[in-house]
Amino acid sequence: MGIGMLSLAQFAAANNTVTVVTDGGHTDGFSGMFLTLPDGSPNTFGWNEISRRAVHEMSVKTKALAAAYYTKPADKSYAYGCSSGGRAVYQSAQTYPSDYDGIVADAVSLDQTQYFPGLMHPQLVMQRDLADKGLPLLTKAKRDFVSTAALQACDTAVNGTHDGYLTYYDQCKYDPSKDAAVLCTTDGGTNGTAACVTKVEAQAINKMWYGATADGSVPDPAVDNGTSIIRTSQQLWWGRKRGTELDSTAGVVNNAPSLGILSIVLDQVAWNLQDLSYTRDDYINASGTGKNGWMTMPYSQYAQSFYQGKVLNDQVFANIDSNNPDLTKFRDSGAKMLSFVGIADPFVSLEAQLNYYTRSSALVGGNTKAQEFHRLFLIPGRGHCGGVGSVGASGTTTPQISADQMYGKLVEWVENKQAPEKLPISSPDGTKSRPICMYPKRVKYLTGDVNAAASYTCQ
Repeated sequence: MGIGMLSLAQFAAANNTVTVVTDGGHTDGFSGMFLTLPDGSPNTFGWNEISRRAVHEMSVKTKALAAAYYTKPADKSYAYGCSSGGRAVYQSAQTYPSDYDGIVADAVSLDQTQYFPGLMHPQLVMQRDLADKGLPLLTKAKRDFVSTAALQACDTAVNGTHDGYLTYYDQCKYDPSKDAAVLCTTDGGTNGTAACVTKVEAQAINKMWYGATADGSVPDPAVDNGTSIIRTSQQLWWGRKRGTELDSTAGVVNNAPSLGILSIVLDQVAWNLQDLSYTRDDYINASGTGKNGWMTMPYSQYAQSFYQGKVLNDQVFANIDSNNPDLTKFRDSGAKMLSFVGIADPFVSLEAQLNYYTRSSALVGGNTKAQEFHRLFLIPGRGHCGGVGSVGASGTTTPQISADQMYGKLVEWVENKQAPEKLPISSPDGTKSRPICMYPKRVKYLTGDVNAAASYTCQ
């Protein structure tokens, strides 16, 4: 018998496992209104619940209930979490290192006080760089056209053929402002379709790809494409990967922002600034409602939300960032962890994951030592918590990996000491396969069928 904190229902019946989930102490979904008290002050109890206490209490109580029911303790305990769930299981490893024997962390939303404001960046760029100049926001046709052009320019790097997704994402320096094929004829380009972009629009997309900066600027992608795991002094957070769909963070409906999951993102910006007027107008609290102040926010005030959020992370938000790199107690408990993130994830930044892994590894003597208990995998083409995130990529022909596959690999590691060196993944229709290498190794094409895993190695 084992205990698993798993978000996928099919795990409940697998391997004689007792399965439990937590709502983090609230039932508001993606709304963050419960984190503000009626007088407008932070709900510090709620922050502590969602940041660290809920998962720990769930773990302790479930173990006790299972032991009472089966009259013996669980053999092993496992945790699986994606996105905010991934952040929660990271917090578990950092704060309660003996709660689990194994953890699968998928698309971890590390550094929430920074990551959430970073997600707002594409919308802010369109407000400051387009709307303020009387220009319309980017249509879906324009967003998809430029993203597809970036993909076409960079997705042959592995094997000389178009994969439909990026693997060597850090080598892509595509710049639409220098591509005549996407620039409008009225702006020096050769494209006369409705999907063409002006140089101003192309530069706005460059900003979305690079990520938030303190003054709203963006360097030439040929010099800095924004993918270094060590940010420059100007780069506040990382952006989207070229070729990744931009609808999730730069969506537009009737020339107005399409917020979607962005609602709680706006909340975090307001919380960081300690001013609810910056959040959405449907944020209802006894002390007032949001006023969409973010829409007129200058880049300088936007930068301040990052700086203040970092300061308030411990003081107010109960360490919601969950970014303590010290996993030595987790290691010493004998536990194992598999982390993975999609290169085409439209939300989380894989550089944040790499930055964390690099810092954490350094504390235990480098990557080789870290890999004894914590292994990281970057999944090309993968979207947020599954699916495909690359523009135009087929969900049937893109190699994918599921959460239960990762869970199976973790169980093999914990219980049979079979640590995964690489992950064999295949497309749902069986036409393509590819090995996924353990970081920092990356896949290299040798020779043969470009669609067969046997044609590649990890180095």
